[in-house]
Amino acid sequence: MNKTRLVSQKQAKREFSLIGKGLLLYFLAVLYVPFLLELYLETRHIRIAPDLKSYALIFYVVIISFLCFFFIKSALRFKVKDFLRPSHFGFRDFLLALLYTLALGSFLIFLLEIIGHYLPLDRITLFPIGFKNIALNRYDPIIAINYVLITPLLSEFCFRGVLLRALGRYGNTFASLAISLLFGLAHASLRDAVVYFVLSYILCLITIKYHDIKPAIIVHIVFNAWVYLLFVIITPASLLSYIFVAALYVLVTILFFLRFYPFIHLRWRHSFNLASSLFLRRPSIILVFIILVVYLIVGGFNAL
Repeated sequence: MNKTRLVSQKQAKREFSLIGKGLLLYFLAVLYVPFLLELYLETRHIRIAPDLKSYALIFYVVIISFLCFFFIKSALRFKVKDFLRPSHFGFRDFLLALLYTLALGSFLIFLLEIIGHYLPLDRITLFPIGFKNIALNRYDPIIAINYVLITPLLSEFCFRGVLLRALGRYGNTFASLAISLLFGLAHASLRDAVVYFVLSYILCLITIKYHDIKPAIIVHIVFNAWVYLLFVIITPASLLSYIFVAALYVLVTILFFLRFYPFIHLRWRHSFNLASSLFLRRPSIILVFIILVVYLIVGGFNAL
């Protein structure tokens, strides 16, 4: 994921088309099928226990995600060890990245909460990709484990693992922005789209820096646990929440003034425009963005 490859436009189009087909299958299956199934059950007046429905959805999303992204991996003929390798990341740099990610993510969430009082950006949702249209009990231990542990593992394998390995061969900046845009739009809430776009970009930087998804997995797990702590276990308006957030910002501010910066800087290469143009002109990629925008709009209306 370090270097831009020199490939023909024909080969790039072929690879982008394969990626687009895998993504199209993934987003249709994960975002729309559960929603359509829910409508079917309602029209047939078939009642299923909410817990059973939630657990089945978790299992379904995991299986579909692995199948679709293994298709991309197999079609492009690279190995899992290319992004899951022995990592020798420095603990200090990793801790800095973690603290900055928590601080920036918290800032965005609370800023968008304030803006949400004046603009209809809809509510902050804590549901992973594919769970927006199904009512989940956030206090269910299985749902909590899914949000804090299963979803980060799955997201990092699929997006910062397979997809970053696939697109990163055409430039890290292009890959990071494309993946973050897809990842953000898939959350079906305008607020979540902003938060998870930024989170995805940071996770891409971490993965590129260490050539390994394990640090990104840990950061994602801690970030989700932090959000779950602030918005589910304790309320954002409580004194304990203020203490946690204030302590985090004091620490990050000190680190900032001591010039401890955790992230790498990606160069904007000349290949960016060409790769982006070829990528965005693939019919399957166009369809992917159409279904994501529709999903975002529908999700926003459902939240009003």
